[in-house]
Amino acid sequence: MSGRGVRPSPFKTATASKSHIRNRHPELSEEEDWAREVPIVEEDFAALLTKFKVRPDLAANIAENISRPGGLRVFEDPEILLKRLTMWSIDIPPARRKNIMDQWFAERGVDIPFEVQQKAGMTTEQIQETEKKTREAEKDEKARTESPFMQDSEGNRVLNHAARVTGVDTREKARL
Repeated sequence: MSGRGVRPSPFKTATASKSHIRNRHPELSEEEDWAREVPIVEEDFAALLTKFKVRPDLAANIAENISRPGGLRVFEDPEILLKRLTMWSIDIPPARRKNIMDQWFAERGVDIPFEVQQKAGMTTEQIQETEKKTREAEKDEKARTESPFMQDSEGNRVLNHAARVTGVDTREKARL
């Protein structure tokens, strides 16, 4: 090896890497005279969709539309795949979406994070509401951790309006 470092693969598995090369760079697979050792991921996903009662033409369309803009790891990352699948909520109801994801990742030995498992069975509106509540909770938590005071341009301590101030002593009010 030369002094150059090996660049890490953007794929989690060798199967996905080979599939990407066959799909996007068929000239390389022909040069290497590769046999179809592993199934093409997009076709496999479409086949799984048909097992879950999605019409074959629609399944192929969904798989292609998930694959193209979804990025290199869309079929390997539960969170990315969930986001892409929710765009097809009219054709794939939430309960079926959850079953599809469970089956897909079980076959690949990929653990689905608990939060993603929960969202997979929700409607698009429920997912949006959950994400909104999560953002608000994070914002509220950040406000709690901010100092109630900050310094102005002259170095004086002033009240930080972004901070959440609690625990006001009522005895102070009585003295005022």
